[in-house]
This record gives sequence, structure tokens and C-alpha cells, in this order.
Amino acid sequence: MINKVMRFVKEQHMFDAKDYVVAGVSGGADSVCLLFMLLEIQKVIPIALHIVHINHQIRSDAAADAQYVAALAAREHCSTEEAGRQVRYQAFYKVLGTRRGKIAVAHNQNDSCETFLFHLFRGTALKGLSGIPAVRGIVVRPLLCLERTEIEAFLAQRQIKFRIDSTNFEDNYTRNKIRHHILAWAEKEISPAVVNHISAASAKVRDAYELIEDFTRQAMKTCVCIRDDSYYIRE
Repeated sequence: MINKVMRFVKEQHMFDAKDYVVAGVSGGADSVCLLFMLLEIQKVIPIALHIVHINHQIRSDAAADAQYVAALAAREHCSTEEAGRQVRYQAFYKVLGTRRGKIAVAHNQNDSCETFLFHLFRGTALKGLSGIPAVRGIVVRPLLCLERTEIEAFLAQRQIKFRIDSTNFEDNYTRNKIRHHILAWAEKEISPAVVNHISAASAKVRDAYELIEDFTRQAMKTCVCIRDDSYYIRE
């Protein structure tokens, strides 16, 4: 699985040598796996790691999550930033500052499928059906090539502990309902490879959307000129 992630990272050109990588680690299975994968990547690509854990203080057991991440970071010789109540990405960008680097988050294929279905049910254009991108600016997602079951198997095999977010089992959020009822039913009743199939379809939509965007940009350069903040059609 390490080789699978390594190939994906290289294909997507996620990291450059000497990048300063801010990694969001909640303490859950996905983010703990992300940390260990980044440590493996660090053996091949010289990157600096900085762990950020956000305690939103929403759950009664959130403090224990923060303590676990702090202990894990210390054990793996990484620095830790407790950003408190700040919004995750604002905290990540703040930690990165003006340094050249990346923000690594732990979304996986299941997350992308849930996003695809969420947008499909609520109504969307092509962009909304393209799932979660592997790279968006300086935000990278090294685990987007993995299903949640692969991540959990990896951690179990290595006997790596992780925290379980108690809200993951609730149906208060639409995404949880999609995860617990729709995707779970589809995997059981239609195909056990449903996550992989949706991810593949979403990737094709993303390719189509990016192609259309590229054609549109080329057409704009060819057909439109800008003067004094006004647009003119070229003759």
C-alpha cells in the first residue's frame, strides 16, 4: 500500500524536495494513516513535516484526541500545533505562512464518493460531480487513491492505534447518512467495488471538466481582448 500511495503522489506531482508540509491530523484512522504515509514519503523525498491538530471542542472526548496526536507527534519526532477553535484550513494556511510547501489532508476514495453523491442528490453541474481533487493549489491529498477499508487494514496490520470520532456513528449529518445507508447498501446489494467504480466515474468527469475549461481558456485568448478593464471580441 505504501508503494501505491508513493506512485499516486509522484503521478500527481504532490511534493517537491524541501517542501514544508503542514499535515492535518485529527487522530482518526485516515489522518493517522496520512502521518505514517508522509513519514514513508519523507524517506524518498526530503520534506519537513509539521502536524496540526484542531480541537473544535464540539465533542466531550475531543481533548483525548488532542492528547493522543500530541503523543504520536512526539514519538515520531514531528512538531505539533494546537490551533484550538480556528477553522481547519485557516489554521493550516496560518501555520504554513510564507514558506514554500504544501498542506496535506487525509481525504480518501470514500470521502470523494460521498461528495460525488452529495452533490448529485442536491443538484450540480459537471464540476460538482468531479469529486475531491488530489491537488488543489497547495492542498494535497495523498490518500485519495485508497479506500477506507485499505486504510484500516494498513493500521491493523501495523498495530497502529487511532481515535474514533463518536459523531461518525450519528445520522445528524447528510454525509453520514450517505455513508451509513446509501453507500453501505450499494456495496452490499449492488457491488462490493462500488466505491472504486464511483471514483473512476468521478475521475472521468473531472477530466472532461478540465478539458472543457482548457478549451474555454484557449478560446478566450483567441477571441477576446481586454482594454481598460473592458472585454472586446476580436475581429
